[in-house]
Amino acid sequence: MDRFWRLLNTLFAIVAIGLLVAAIFVFRSRWQATFFSPQTAAPAAQATPTPAAQSERSNLSPLPTPTNAQKPVWTAQDLRIVSDEPFVINAFALGDSDEIDDPKWSPDGASVIVNRTTGFEQINEKLLLPNQELWVLRLDGTGEFLGESTLAGEWSPNGQQIAYLQRQPTTAEYSLWTRDRQTGSNRQILNNSLQLKPLWLGNNSLLFPAEDGTVSATNTESLSRAPITPVRAFVHQFQSSSLSLSPDGFWLAIRSVDNPNKLTVVATQGQGRPWIIPEGEWATYSVIIGSIAWSPDSSKLAFTGYNREVGDTIYVVEPANQLRRHLNLQTHSDSSPGSSTPRSLSWSPDGNVLLFVARNESNRVANLYIVNADGSGLRNINQNINLSVRTPAWSPDGKHILYTTERDIDRNEQFRIMAVAPK
Repeated sequence: MDRFWRLLNTLFAIVAIGLLVAAIFVFRSRWQATFFSPQTAAPAAQATPTPAAQSERSNLSPLPTPTNAQKPVWTAQDLRIVSDEPFVINAFALGDSDEIDDPKWSPDGASVIVNRTTGFEQINEKLLLPNQELWVLRLDGTGEFLGESTLAGEWSPNGQQIAYLQRQPTTAEYSLWTRDRQTGSNRQILNNSLQLKPLWLGNNSLLFPAEDGTVSATNTESLSRAPITPVRAFVHQFQSSSLSLSPDGFWLAIRSVDNPNKLTVVATQGQGRPWIIPEGEWATYSVIIGSIAWSPDSSKLAFTGYNREVGDTIYVVEPANQLRRHLNLQTHSDSSPGSSTPRSLSWSPDGNVLLFVARNESNRVANLYIVNADGSGLRNINQNINLSVRTPAWSPDGKHILYTTERDIDRNEQFRIMAVAPK
């Protein structure tokens, strides 16, 4: 009998331990699901911009890396042109006076913002301003209208918002707005802003200079503002390259009030001393407006400058190492753009090749060129060298170059896409 009761007590103990273990397992699973599951976790609160001295690099949202598995790593010598077919636009009909310019690829490469000019508006006796529209065009030619009197459209890093400027009717006053891509709602961020390109600092903050040149970040949700750097930008109504932000949000290149003909590179976190380019009295070159481009990994900054020894050329600097060099474009006599100022710089996604526009000295037409980051491999890649090219832009996967052109005599050359591939 004692043996029976001992056996029964042992059985009860085993069952009790099993139930306890099962209860612990269920509780642990529910606790993990509550606090760690992405389906049930509460979204993190969006941080408002903080002063530069208190910011951290880890809080910044860099541009997304292209998702294609076969990310190309090419040099200028490797590239060949597959096609140069006109980009067919079904979203709207082109009028006789229409112009399309300034294409901006979405981060996923599925669509592009373009600026459409449809004539001019007489604001007063002395001021004539273009009538501009922003459109988002898909690769099939269909599109979405963003609004009248709009310009300077810029994608947020995640592609979910577009920042743009909108001019008030019958005036020369602009305001800064954002468009939510999912809801289609618009929100005014700044009133009476300058006609300068907005810059995204992460997905929820915009950099914009005030009239006195002070640079602040404005949170697009709370609309709170915080200073970024004590360096004041040289502000002019139509000089959109006073500021240029690196894709990772860490570096800011400024044409400052104190050095408007140079570049001042500062960290957005306020760490370290500003780097003024060029240094020393011997390097007397000036930054050319509209020709500043950061490499996709933010390690290099390319811009057009003038030097009394080499003339107009492209400079490449590395802010982290404070290294600089100029690309000696004059040494390539067979395809050199000659004395024409290179402009509209654009890096390939791998950061190895620079794309730019310069005048072809044989016919005085603006052609499309590519060159390696070290200055080698300069090539004219126009299919039609008699057709002037403007504002080229690489697609995020590096497979296409989108650019605008001047119309030919039949008015059928407008917006083109060039496919590129390795030889």
